[in-house]
Amino acid sequence: LPICFPVTILVSSIVYESQPADRAAMRRAPRAANEPLFPWPFVLRSAIYGGLGLVTLLFGFWWLTQRGDSLGEIRTLLFVGLVCSGLAIVVLHLQPRRVWELVFDRRQRSFLIITMSVGVLLAAALALPIFRDAFKFQLVATWELLAVAALPCFVLVVLGRRIGSLNSPR
Repeated sequence: LPICFPVTILVSSIVYESQPADRAAMRRAPRAANEPLFPWPFVLRSAIYGGLGLVTLLFGFWWLTQRGDSLGEIRTLLFVGLVCSGLAIVVLHLQPRRVWELVFDRRQRSFLIITMSVGVLLAAALALPIFRDAFKFQLVATWELLAVAALPCFVLVVLGRRIGSLNSPR
């Protein structure tokens, strides 16, 4: 559905814009006019994170088609994987020392609220027939949903952290 793209941009903007301000930001010299807004290490890391998510989802697509799943089941499982990949990329860009810091840190409350909202909307899209029919999803086993949700998160957070730590702006 075309509404998914603007919603994704809106949610990402809200998460990033509601992050606590850097206290030292006003004490630093401004960025030079010829310096890029997004430094190459950041762009490269973002491309790698997106690539890891894509490769994971392509592997999932290949595996599900080899298994003989229907198109509706594949669509359902890959959509869940795509949503979870997006959340994992946000976690990587927020760079917590520990993932659970995002849950318990009061300054990250917006991330928790948005993640819970995404979870509720995803559950509604999978469970309510009106949404399931609109997206052409099919009911799948709970263990499959959990596995497809966990795999991209695991790949992105474990490998992405290693990649991100090579050139972290912290």
